Amino acid sequence: MPQCRFCLEDADEDQLIAPCNCDGSHKFVHQECLAEWRRGRFPGARRRCNVCNAKWTTKPPPRAEREFFARAVKTAPRYRPAARDVAHAAALRALLQSAGGLIAQAPRRAEAEAEALQGDDAILTWATDANAAAARAREAAEAPAPAPAPSVEDAAAGWAAEAGRAVDARRPSYEAPPPQPQQPQRQSSLVARFRAALGAPAHQQPRRVADALPGPPSMASLMVAVLRARAQRHWHRGVFLILYVGKGAATDGSDAIVACGVTRRCRLVGGEALEDGEVDAEAEPSRRRAWLRSAVAAVAPPASSSEDESDSEGESNEPPADVRAARKAVERLRRMGCRVAVFSGGPVHRSEPLGLLVATRSDGARDVLDDDALRAKVGDVVPWRPGVDGGDESRRAFVGAVPLVARCARFFREAGWALEALVWSGCAVWSTDQLLAEVSRGSWALAPARWSDASAAADSRGRWGDVLAREAALLPPDSADED
Repeated sequence: MPQCRFCLEDADEDQLIAPCNCDGSHKFVHQECLAEWRRGRFPGARRRCNVCNAKWTTKPPPRAEREFFARAVKTAPRYRPAARDVAHAAALRALLQSAGGLIAQAPRRAEAEAEALQGDDAILTWATDANAAAARAREAAEAPAPAPAPSVEDAAAGWAAEAGRAVDARRPSYEAPPPQPQQPQRQSSLVARFRAALGAPAHQQPRRVADALPGPPSMASLMVAVLRARAQRHWHRGVFLILYVGKGAATDGSDAIVACGVTRRCRLVGGEALEDGEVDAEAEPSRRRAWLRSAVAAVAPPASSSEDESDSEGESNEPPADVRAARKAVERLRRMGCRVAVFSGGPVHRSEPLGLLVATRSDGARDVLDDDALRAKVGDVVPWRPGVDGGDESRRAFVGAVPLVARCARFFREAGWALEALVWSGCAVWSTDQLLAEVSRGSWALAPARWSDASAAADSRGRWGDVLAREAALLPPDSADED
């Protein structure tokens, strides 16, 4: 009897469909199971089968039916345990039981990171210095020993060879061999230039002792340092607004916390954070690639190689589909008169932008659908309230994918409500136990959020100091060791 390839339940053929070119045990699926698979977050699952790569023969489910990705977010399976008993542990856990809190970097941790964060130029300087030091060590190891004096026989053979070369040079030009056509030099790809600049390919084993000496930094070590510096920029003097708490959904069995930063503004969804307010939005998609090219130029001059030429094929500045959809939704929100602030929210899930819509009831505004009815209309959005003044009935807020947040905004605009929205590319993820362990080491402070923290007009630059100065803020112990 055939069975569904997703749920593995046996069923009659009239209860199953064959939506692609797969055969055998992968041929049949339930219509509902296929729709659930296509609503997931697997790359390309909405359009194609991941086994035979054929397009599905059935219509895709509406995008509004896709599940909010934070419901299935993965937390770190391993982390350092708490350094000591956490002060105010009961109050901290109560604050983290639901969305609406703030996570701010502790002052002493911010001071420790300030010297380490000198920007991407520090990474390039490190790579250049390491490359030069390795080259000097290799040259010293490979320096040839003084050659012994040649014997009479060797000297005679050398004179004869030199005389032969002189005779060949005086031959008529018609006896010269025809010139070989030069092959056009292919432009090497960015990956090939990185490999040429940072060391020999992995498949080339050292043939001499000198070849086994430490070489320049590997591509992996350089990129790990780059990613670590970029991630630290999200944490440094960061303030994260808790948007979603998944009960018991963390890997360690505690709650999963999804929070987004509110201190690093962007002009474009998916773009880099603003530095001193001077970033060209049109140049955002290619900014990272330009930085990588500058990294190669700093480590070594361009190398001519045909290796991995195919790595540059298909290279495109086109952002992911969810980022493009979020940008269009931001434009729709602004056309509705909604004030929108865009942030770089954190180091993970950067291709799945999040939005928070805050609707404020003005004089003469009409009632809007309740939370359940609104979710049935627009898709998987989650109600949100801050930890302070959360009982204010004149305000309502929803978290979800940016296009769904824009759909919510349409209902409130038609009823006459005032609108604000925060949009993030990227987020930060903790489990409750992991976050409390980091609080015990002095890394983070916690505070309940206010409605003003979800305002698009708030000053992001002074937010960190403002949160730490609040009376309700729970600061970590003064003595802190590093994570």
